[in-house]
Amino acid sequence: MNKTTYTPSLSVILSCKGEIDILTENLQALDQQDLNKNLWNLVFIMFENQFKKILSIDKLKLFPHYEYLILSQKKPIYELRNKALENIKSPILYFIDEDTILNHKNQLSQIVKLHNTYPNTTVIGGSYTNHPNCSLWGRSYNWIASLWMTVHPYYLPAGNLSLKNKKFKSRFYSPQPEGFGGEEVYFLEQLKKENLKILQIKDIDIFHLAKHSMKEFYSRVFCHAYSLAFQKNRKSHWQLFKLFFNQRGTFLIKTISLSYLLGVKLLSFYYKLIKKKR
Repeated sequence: MNKTTYTPSLSVILSCKGEIDILTENLQALDQQDLNKNLWNLVFIMFENQFKKILSIDKLKLFPHYEYLILSQKKPIYELRNKALENIKSPILYFIDEDTILNHKNQLSQIVKLHNTYPNTTVIGGSYTNHPNCSLWGRSYNWIASLWMTVHPYYLPAGNLSLKNKKFKSRFYSPQPEGFGGEEVYFLEQLKKENLKILQIKDIDIFHLAKHSMKEFYSRVFCHAYSLAFQKNRKSHWQLFKLFFNQRGTFLIKTISLSYLLGVKLLSFYYKLIKKKR
Protein backbone atom coordinates (compact mmCIF):
# COMPACT_ATOMS: atom_id res chain seq x y z
CA MET A 1 0.00 0.00 0.00
CA ASN A 2 1.35 3.43 -0.90
CA LYS A 3 2.15 5.49 2.19
CA THR A 4 0.39 8.85 2.31
CA THR A 5 -0.65 11.39 4.92
CA TYR A 6 -3.80 12.15 2.93
CA THR A 7 -7.02 10.92 4.59
CA PRO A 8 -10.10 11.27 2.33
CA SER A 9 -13.75 11.33 3.40
CA LEU A 10 -14.50 8.42 1.06
CA SER A 11 -12.39 5.62 -0.41
CA VAL A 12 -13.58 3.85 -3.56
CA ILE A 13 -12.26 0.28 -3.30
CA LEU A 14 -11.97 -1.10 -6.83
CA SER A 15 -11.50 -4.86 -7.16
CA CYS A 16 -9.50 -5.58 -10.33
CA LYS A 17 -9.22 -8.63 -12.57
CA GLY A 18 -7.02 -6.92 -15.15
CA GLU A 19 -9.50 -6.55 -18.05
CA ILE A 20 -8.12 -3.25 -19.27
CA ASP A 21 -10.95 -2.24 -21.64
CA ILE A 22 -13.59 -2.61 -18.92
CA LEU A 23 -11.38 -1.03 -16.26
CA THR A 24 -10.71 1.97 -18.54
CA GLU A 25 -14.46 2.55 -18.93
CA ASN A 26 -14.86 2.23 -15.17
CA LEU A 27 -12.18 4.88 -14.56
CA GLN A 28 -13.78 7.19 -17.10
CA ALA A 29 -17.08 7.02 -15.20
CA LEU A 30 -15.26 7.70 -11.93
CA ASP A 31 -13.50 10.70 -13.48
CA GLN A 32 -16.91 12.22 -14.36
CA GLN A 33 -18.19 12.15 -10.77
CA ASP A 34 -19.31 15.52 -9.39
CA LEU A 35 -17.74 14.90 -5.96
CA ASN A 36 -14.53 16.92 -5.63
CA LYS A 37 -11.57 14.59 -6.16
CA ASN A 38 -9.84 16.05 -3.13
CA LEU A 39 -12.61 14.56 -0.97
CA TRP A 40 -12.13 10.95 -2.10
CA ASN A 41 -9.46 8.55 -3.23
CA LEU A 42 -9.28 5.43 -5.33
CA VAL A 43 -7.87 2.18 -3.96
CA PHE A 44 -7.10 -0.67 -6.34
CA ILE A 45 -7.21 -4.15 -4.80
CA MET A 46 -5.60 -6.85 -6.94
CA PHE A 47 -3.42 -9.93 -7.06
CA GLU A 48 0.30 -9.37 -7.55
CA ASN A 49 0.34 -10.60 -11.18
CA GLN A 50 -2.03 -7.77 -12.23
CA PHE A 51 -0.01 -4.86 -10.85
CA LYS A 52 2.15 -3.96 -13.88
CA LYS A 53 -0.79 -4.18 -16.28
CA ILE A 54 -3.00 -1.87 -14.22
CA LEU A 55 -0.16 0.54 -13.48
CA SER A 56 0.23 1.10 -17.25
CA ILE A 57 -3.29 2.54 -17.70
CA ASP A 58 -3.03 6.12 -18.89
CA LYS A 59 -6.27 7.23 -17.18
CA LEU A 60 -4.67 6.90 -13.76
CA LYS A 61 -3.32 10.39 -14.34
CA LEU A 62 -6.88 11.70 -13.96
CA PHE A 63 -6.88 10.90 -10.24
CA PRO A 64 -4.78 12.95 -7.80
CA HIS A 65 -5.21 10.41 -4.99
CA TYR A 66 -4.95 6.69 -5.64
CA GLU A 67 -3.15 3.73 -4.12
CA TYR A 68 -2.85 -0.04 -4.34
CA LEU A 69 -3.42 -3.02 -2.09
CA ILE A 70 -1.74 -6.12 -3.48
CA LEU A 71 -2.45 -9.69 -2.40
CA SER A 72 -0.42 -12.83 -2.92
CA GLN A 73 -1.92 -15.22 -5.48
CA LYS A 74 -1.82 -17.93 -2.83
CA LYS A 75 -4.61 -16.15 -0.91
CA PRO A 76 -8.36 -16.70 -1.56
CA ILE A 77 -10.20 -14.02 -3.56
CA TYR A 78 -12.32 -12.76 -0.66
CA GLU A 79 -9.17 -11.68 1.19
CA LEU A 80 -8.81 -8.77 -1.27
CA ARG A 81 -11.73 -6.96 0.35
CA ASN A 82 -10.66 -8.01 3.84
CA LYS A 83 -7.28 -6.41 3.23
CA ALA A 84 -9.06 -3.16 2.38
CA LEU A 85 -11.12 -3.38 5.60
CA GLU A 86 -7.95 -3.79 7.60
CA ASN A 87 -5.84 -1.10 5.90
CA ILE A 88 -8.03 1.77 4.67
CA LYS A 89 -8.74 4.47 7.26
CA SER A 90 -11.35 6.60 5.42
CA PRO A 91 -14.68 7.13 7.26
CA ILE A 92 -16.64 5.61 4.36
CA LEU A 93 -15.58 2.67 2.17
CA TYR A 94 -17.32 2.05 -1.15
CA PHE A 95 -16.66 -1.34 -2.75
CA ILE A 96 -17.11 -1.71 -6.50
CA ASP A 97 -15.78 -4.21 -9.03
CA GLU A 98 -13.93 -3.70 -12.28
CA ASP A 99 -17.11 -4.50 -14.23
CA THR A 100 -19.54 -2.49 -12.05
CA ILE A 101 -19.58 0.96 -13.57
CA LEU A 102 -21.12 4.09 -12.07
CA ASN A 103 -23.99 5.26 -14.28
CA HIS A 104 -24.80 8.51 -12.43
CA LYS A 105 -22.43 11.47 -12.13
CA ASN A 106 -23.60 12.06 -8.56
CA GLN A 107 -23.12 8.45 -7.40
CA LEU A 108 -20.28 9.21 -4.99
CA SER A 109 -21.86 12.37 -3.62
CA GLN A 110 -25.06 10.36 -3.08
CA ILE A 111 -23.14 7.73 -1.12
CA VAL A 112 -21.72 10.40 1.19
CA LYS A 113 -25.11 12.08 1.57
CA LEU A 114 -26.86 8.80 2.38
CA HIS A 115 -24.37 7.94 5.11
CA ASN A 116 -24.93 11.37 6.63
CA THR A 117 -28.71 10.94 6.33
CA TYR A 118 -28.62 7.51 8.00
CA PRO A 119 -25.96 7.88 10.73
CA ASN A 120 -27.03 4.67 12.48
CA THR A 121 -26.87 2.50 9.34
CA THR A 122 -23.55 0.75 8.77
CA VAL A 123 -23.99 -0.60 5.23
CA ILE A 124 -25.72 1.13 2.30
CA GLY A 125 -25.78 -0.28 -1.21
CA GLY A 126 -27.73 -0.97 -4.36
CA SER A 127 -28.26 -3.62 -6.99
CA TYR A 128 -27.09 -4.05 -10.59
CA THR A 129 -28.64 -2.81 -13.80
CA ASN A 130 -27.73 -3.96 -17.31
CA HIS A 131 -24.92 -2.16 -19.08
CA PRO A 132 -25.71 -1.70 -22.83
CA ASN A 133 -22.82 -4.07 -23.69
CA CYS A 134 -23.95 -6.96 -21.48
CA SER A 135 -24.11 -10.36 -23.11
CA LEU A 136 -27.32 -12.43 -23.04
CA TRP A 137 -25.80 -14.56 -20.29
CA GLY A 138 -24.74 -11.45 -18.41
CA ARG A 139 -28.26 -10.02 -18.59
CA SER A 140 -29.58 -13.32 -17.25
CA TYR A 141 -27.12 -13.18 -14.37
CA ASN A 142 -28.18 -9.60 -13.53
CA TRP A 143 -31.83 -10.66 -13.67
CA ILE A 144 -31.13 -13.40 -11.09
CA ALA A 145 -29.26 -10.90 -8.90
CA SER A 146 -32.29 -8.59 -9.01
CA LEU A 147 -34.60 -11.47 -8.10
CA TRP A 148 -32.30 -12.48 -5.25
CA MET A 149 -32.30 -8.96 -3.81
CA THR A 150 -36.10 -8.80 -3.97
CA VAL A 151 -36.17 -11.80 -1.64
CA HIS A 152 -33.20 -10.57 0.44
CA PRO A 153 -33.19 -6.73 0.55
CA TYR A 154 -30.11 -6.70 2.77
CA TYR A 155 -28.01 -9.13 0.65
CA LEU A 156 -26.23 -6.38 -1.23
CA PRO A 157 -23.78 -7.40 -3.97
CA ALA A 158 -20.12 -6.76 -3.14
CA GLY A 159 -19.78 -4.74 -6.34
CA ASN A 160 -22.05 -1.94 -5.07
CA LEU A 161 -21.64 -1.85 -1.32
CA SER A 162 -20.63 1.05 0.94
CA LEU A 163 -20.06 1.04 4.67
CA LYS A 164 -19.05 3.23 7.56
CA ASN A 165 -15.55 2.29 8.56
CA LYS A 166 -16.38 1.29 12.11
CA LYS A 167 -14.89 -1.37 14.31
CA PHE A 168 -16.66 -4.66 13.65
CA LYS A 169 -15.61 -8.28 13.63
CA SER A 170 -17.28 -9.26 10.35
CA ARG A 171 -15.14 -10.21 7.36
CA PHE A 172 -15.76 -11.53 3.87
CA TYR A 173 -15.59 -15.30 3.55
CA SER A 174 -16.48 -18.04 1.09
CA PRO A 175 -16.29 -21.80 1.67
CA GLN A 176 -15.23 -22.23 -1.96
CA PRO A 177 -11.63 -23.41 -2.42
CA GLU A 178 -10.90 -20.35 -4.61
CA GLY A 179 -12.64 -18.02 -2.17
CA PHE A 180 -15.29 -16.86 -4.64
CA GLY A 181 -19.05 -17.22 -4.27
CA GLY A 182 -21.28 -15.90 -1.51
CA GLU A 183 -18.52 -13.99 0.30
CA GLU A 184 -20.68 -10.88 0.69
CA VAL A 185 -23.62 -12.95 1.99
CA TYR A 186 -21.44 -14.29 4.79
CA PHE A 187 -20.13 -10.78 5.54
CA LEU A 188 -23.60 -9.23 5.71
CA GLU A 189 -25.02 -12.05 7.81
CA GLN A 190 -22.21 -11.57 10.33
CA LEU A 191 -22.91 -7.82 10.44
CA LYS A 192 -26.55 -8.52 11.23
CA LYS A 193 -25.45 -10.80 14.09
CA GLU A 194 -23.55 -7.79 15.42
CA ASN A 195 -26.88 -5.87 15.29
CA LEU A 196 -25.60 -3.49 12.61
CA LYS A 197 -28.06 -2.01 10.13
CA ILE A 198 -28.04 -2.66 6.36
CA LEU A 199 -30.00 -0.60 3.83
CA GLN A 200 -30.70 -1.14 0.13
CA ILE A 201 -31.31 2.03 -1.91
CA LYS A 202 -32.69 1.64 -5.43
CA ASP A 203 -31.42 5.08 -6.51
CA ILE A 204 -27.81 3.95 -6.31
CA ASP A 205 -28.08 0.91 -8.60
CA ILE A 206 -25.13 0.79 -11.01
CA PHE A 207 -24.23 -0.78 -14.34
CA HIS A 208 -22.91 -4.33 -14.28
CA LEU A 209 -21.01 -4.88 -17.51
CA ALA A 210 -21.47 -8.63 -17.41
CA LYS A 211 -19.98 -10.26 -20.51
CA HIS A 212 -20.48 -13.82 -19.34
CA SER A 213 -20.26 -16.61 -21.86
CA MET A 214 -22.58 -19.60 -21.46
CA LYS A 215 -19.70 -21.52 -19.86
CA GLU A 216 -18.95 -18.71 -17.39
CA PHE A 217 -22.63 -18.29 -16.56
CA TYR A 218 -23.19 -21.93 -15.68
CA SER A 219 -19.83 -22.25 -13.90
CA ARG A 220 -21.27 -19.93 -11.24
CA VAL A 221 -23.98 -22.50 -10.55
CA PHE A 222 -21.34 -24.60 -8.82
CA CYS A 223 -20.10 -21.65 -6.72
CA HIS A 224 -23.56 -20.65 -5.57
CA ALA A 225 -24.69 -24.22 -4.97
CA TYR A 226 -21.65 -24.84 -2.78
CA SER A 227 -22.35 -21.69 -0.78
CA LEU A 228 -26.03 -22.57 -0.42
CA ALA A 229 -25.14 -26.02 0.93
CA PHE A 230 -23.34 -24.37 3.86
CA GLN A 231 -26.13 -21.90 4.67
CA LYS A 232 -28.36 -22.64 7.65
CA ASN A 233 -31.43 -20.94 6.19
CA ARG A 234 -32.09 -22.69 2.89
CA LYS A 235 -35.83 -22.00 2.77
CA SER A 236 -35.25 -18.57 1.26
CA HIS A 237 -34.02 -20.15 -1.97
CA TRP A 238 -37.52 -21.52 -2.61
CA GLN A 239 -38.89 -17.98 -2.33
CA LEU A 240 -37.03 -17.14 -5.53
CA PHE A 241 -39.24 -19.60 -7.38
CA LYS A 242 -42.39 -18.07 -5.86
CA LEU A 243 -41.45 -14.63 -7.21
CA PHE A 244 -40.08 -15.96 -10.48
CA PHE A 245 -43.22 -15.61 -12.60
CA ASN A 246 -44.11 -12.16 -11.24
CA GLN A 247 -40.72 -10.65 -12.03
CA ARG A 248 -40.44 -8.76 -15.32
CA GLY A 249 -38.13 -10.26 -17.93
CA THR A 250 -38.08 -11.70 -21.43
CA PHE A 251 -39.09 -15.31 -21.96
CA LEU A 252 -35.54 -16.26 -22.99
CA ILE A 253 -33.86 -14.65 -19.98
CA LYS A 254 -36.39 -16.17 -17.60
CA THR A 255 -35.90 -19.61 -19.14
CA ILE A 256 -32.10 -19.35 -18.80
CA SER A 257 -32.47 -18.06 -15.23
CA LEU A 258 -34.82 -20.88 -14.28
CA SER A 259 -32.27 -23.47 -15.45
CA TYR A 260 -29.65 -21.70 -13.33
CA LEU A 261 -31.81 -21.67 -10.18
CA LEU A 262 -32.75 -25.33 -10.57
CA GLY A 263 -29.11 -26.24 -11.07
CA VAL A 264 -28.12 -24.39 -7.89
CA LYS A 265 -30.83 -26.14 -5.89
CA LEU A 266 -30.02 -29.66 -7.11
CA LEU A 267 -26.26 -29.28 -6.73
CA SER A 268 -26.62 -27.81 -3.24
CA PHE A 269 -28.36 -31.01 -2.14
CA TYR A 270 -25.43 -32.99 -3.54
CA TYR A 271 -22.83 -30.84 -1.75
CA LYS A 272 -24.77 -31.02 1.50
CA LEU A 273 -24.89 -34.84 1.22
CA ILE A 274 -21.11 -34.96 0.77
CA LYS A 275 -20.68 -32.67 3.76
CA LYS A 276 -22.75 -35.00 5.98
CA LYS A 277 -20.73 -38.05 4.89
CA ARG A 278 -17.56 -36.31 6.01
